Amino acid sequence: MGRVWTGRGITPLAAESWNAITVKRAITRPRVAGLIEHKGEIVGEGQFEAILDRATWERVCAAVADRSSMARARYKGREHLLAGLLWCGLCGHRVRVNAFRDDHGELRPDSFVVCDKSTGHGCGRVKRNLLHLEAYVFAVVDARLAAVQPLDPAEGTTAEAQEYGRLVADRDAAEARIATLREQYTDGDVESVDFVPMLRALRNKIAALDAQLRDFEVTGTSLTAEDVQAAWRSGSFEDRREILELIIAQVTLHPIGKVGPVRAKLRLPETTEIAFA
Repeated sequence: MGRVWTGRGITPLAAESWNAITVKRAITRPRVAGLIEHKGEIVGEGQFEAILDRATWERVCAAVADRSSMARARYKGREHLLAGLLWCGLCGHRVRVNAFRDDHGELRPDSFVVCDKSTGHGCGRVKRNLLHLEAYVFAVVDARLAAVQPLDPAEGTTAEAQEYGRLVADRDAAEARIATLREQYTDGDVESVDFVPMLRALRNKIAALDAQLRDFEVTGTSLTAEDVQAAWRSGSFEDRREILELIIAQVTLHPIGKVGPVRAKLRLPETTEIAFA
């Protein structure tokens, strides 16, 4: 829907571009059905033309609510926003999040993430303090939201736009190769001794491509939209997770070594590899 409106030159009132949040807000407003809303409640019919009759609008709102319920179900049981996004840089397995909460629901200082070897898959050699890792990754997300600027789609035939398209295609191909490689490793077609360096090489390639892509301005992105920034700062768990997945594809954790908590925190940037979506 957002792409259709953008193609017709229709822009949102309070954001730079259309995204899932702004589209949802637009189609569920009571004004769409010719209704007047005051402090979240419908108080009557307006003296203006409705876009949809009330019955149709209510069905649209119900369908949107169902999608929100699906999102909540998708993330139900997740103990932390980073769960499912973290991978071990040594063995290539998923890193487990151990998020401990105090009586107020806040993360305890002893919360941590670990490549858990008790499952029979992980190596047990990569571990992080969750609070420190969260602070670092979320700071990267904040910077990403603030830094990306829009590119004029009318210039899609320029050499610059063609180069951008090539880089995106190369990145997609590398991500597809990683997915295939993981399947081959799971099926036993690729040995561990080969899997880790192959995975690292692909991740290095993606990091290099991301560095090149950051020199371009991406059209139609919602990353600088004011409403998305607000949702990231204070939205629900589901909203924040969806935004996080729009920005980050994977976080790979490399060994820090046997160092104290202060040095471990200082080495977070150099040992935390973030692949952007």
